[in-house]
Amino acid sequence: MNTGFGQFIVCNFCRCILRIFAEIMPQGDIDQ
Repeated sequence: MNTGFGQFIVCNFCRCILRIFAEIMPQGDIDQ
């Protein structure tokens, strides 16, 4: 029953990476 917890961690990890990419690349596409 650890699959749900693993998916939760992976989702948060992807979110963190996307946020870092958004901060590194100054694009106004994300604000919209």
